[in-house]
Amino acid sequence: MPPPSDVAPPHSVNADPSPTLSLPRFDGQRSGKKNHLSLILSIPFGGTALVGIVVLFLCRGNKVATVRPWATGLSGQLQKAFVTGVPKLKRSELEAACEDFSNVIGSTSFRTVYKGTLSSWVEIVVVSVDTPSAKEWSKHLESSFRKRIDMLSKVNHKNFVNLLGFCEEDAPFTIMIAFEYAPNGTLFEHLHSEYIHSVYLSIRNFS
Repeated sequence: MPPPSDVAPPHSVNADPSPTLSLPRFDGQRSGKKNHLSLILSIPFGGTALVGIVVLFLCRGNKVATVRPWATGLSGQLQKAFVTGVPKLKRSELEAACEDFSNVIGSTSFRTVYKGTLSSWVEIVVVSVDTPSAKEWSKHLESSFRKRIDMLSKVNHKNFVNLLGFCEEDAPFTIMIAFEYAPNGTLFEHLHSEYIHSVYLSIRNFS
């Protein structure tokens, strides 16, 4: 029997003796859940923003479409004028709408009222101040006329018809105001007949 050895047998080493650094384990499943949750949470916010954009677009579209119902029946030049302010209308366009000024629905010694129809079948009324010539239209009358137009353009009431514009031309001399047609007469005629009459008297006194 061999004698026992005083040297202990070497230990078996299976691992790498170099030091190791423990890193946190990347859990792909957990990360996927987080991304999925973020996507789910973002959907309501994105949907809300999309709905808001659509609603804003529809509101703006309705606002443009309902500014004034008669605007679609005017020529391009007149439509452009309504955006910038009270338009200065052409006599030729009013003449065409009023059938060569043959459709008279009222008259006095100082004004004539015509009825007309735009291309969109919107009815209008045109009040013409009977002024013989530009020489009889003084600066005072012109200033008063302009102030009256400015005042009417700022009126926004359900009992007032819309002011379409005015017409001033030299050849032939023309002073006209155009409104939407009211079957029972325009409120302008009832409230401002004295003004038109005063214009007529001023012209007579001037001449």
